[in-house]
Amino acid sequence: MPTPGKSEEGDQILFVNWVHLTYPDAWPFLHHSPNGKRRSASDGQKLKLIGVRAGFPDLFLPWPVGDYMGCVIELKLGN
Repeated sequence: MPTPGKSEEGDQILFVNWVHLTYPDAWPFLHHSPNGKRRSASDGQKLKLIGVRAGFPDLFLPWPVGDYMGCVIELKLGN
């Protein structure tokens, strides 16, 4: 298991695992969009064509709770 605070990817793994354990009914709807990694120009173009957009949050959970209709999360490490 990753150490908290060492990397965004590790923190995201810990968060997704926490959601899985804490909200098992919501977990299947938690989605990560594959943004932020370096790719070739052709791969980047293909991802754009299928709908990947720069700046989209790291995690998206379309799960209604009370008055809220979902949650989007952008993880950042450090300052």
